[in-house]
Amino acid sequence: HTSNQVVVEVPLPSPLPAPTPPLLPPPLQPPSSTPAFTIEKLQRIAGTKSGFTTSPLTGTIGETRFNAQGDTSNRAFAIYRATGGNWVGIETVSPKTGSAAG
Repeated sequence: HTSNQVVVEVPLPSPLPAPTPPLLPPPLQPPSSTPAFTIEKLQRIAGTKSGFTTSPLTGTIGETRFNAQGDTSNRAFAIYRATGGNWVGIETVSPKTGSAAG
């Protein structure tokens, strides 16, 4: 008895190529002792012809400072009125803390 068999030869896959190494950033360098740039706060009193300065400024109501969020760090403001060529104290106002203006 004879058999009708078909033999098909399938080539085996060649070995896979080796994976390529991942691209890595260059190694970190230690920080320089000299910064690449500096940030400097400059200020001036509005309405004056003086230039900008890093020195503290004192205006009519005294020295006003601001934090990084732009909020005043003053504890109270004195409100004055010009009367007869003199400043006359009207009231002292304390800013509210812990709440956002809106």
